[in-house]
Amino acid sequence: MHSQQTCFTPFIQSIESDTLPQRFTFPFCYEPHPLCILASTELQSQLNENSHLKLEFQQHGKMFGVLIVKNLQGDVGYLSAFSGKKLTSEHHINFVPPVVDLEDQADFFYAENKTINQLNYELEVLLNNPEIKAHERTIAELFAKQKKQLEQHRDVMALNRQTRKAKRSQINAELSGDALAQQLNQLAKESVDDKNQLKALKQNWHEKITHIEQQLNTIMGEINTIKSTRSRLSTRLQKKLFKQYRLLNSPALKKTSWSYFNMRLILYHPREQVIVPHPNYYNMLLSTS
Repeated sequence: MHSQQTCFTPFIQSIESDTLPQRFTFPFCYEPHPLCILASTELQSQLNENSHLKLEFQQHGKMFGVLIVKNLQGDVGYLSAFSGKKLTSEHHINFVPPVVDLEDQADFFYAENKTINQLNYELEVLLNNPEIKAHERTIAELFAKQKKQLEQHRDVMALNRQTRKAKRSQINAELSGDALAQQLNQLAKESVDDKNQLKALKQNWHEKITHIEQQLNTIMGEINTIKSTRSRLSTRLQKKLFKQYRLLNSPALKKTSWSYFNMRLILYHPREQVIVPHPNYYNMLLSTS
């Protein structure tokens, strides 16, 4: 049924009534051709028949793609491919070979990947630090208490303001001269005292909350540093890997996959022209069945 030499898989179901696709579809917005759907259905059937593969996919997940082709004998069939690392379970599905064998790149890949895995472990430990939740909970409680106390003080200020207003009207009617001035100054001082107490309350709560936030920020800073380092190392390793992937283009010239990622690609769509500075070339290949 399968040819290991060509990786060509003929259709199980008759396709005599189906017309072939005329062109590649636009990779980001299209209706799959019926033959593509049929090919993917047949591939899914083969995958589901293997219990070991099903278990492997439940644990890790996998992306698959099919490509409709015609061989030199004029037979229509399809190529099957998967993303990521090799399948560890035994199978007899005729997948196309990987672009590069990681086992051949083991020296640099596993050494650098070990560093990244160590960062993953350290990150996991930090993310599970119980102090993060404790600090977040304390900060939330402090904000709630701050809000309540400030509201209470503002209510007292409003009441004091009304009292002073009534008293001011009374003394204006009853007093004059130095006695009036003295009473008015006292009322003004009380107003300033209320405002200063509000300012002091705000400052006190700000210091309490900032103290806990600094402790939380210290932990989150460590987390962000590890994330940044991991991202930088992962990007460097990915770039290094992609430079090992050498593909043949249409003129039969070898180019690394990194050159495809860095080229300026113009995709033509029936309604618009899309410029993609850094296209995900592998996703395009899997999407344009």
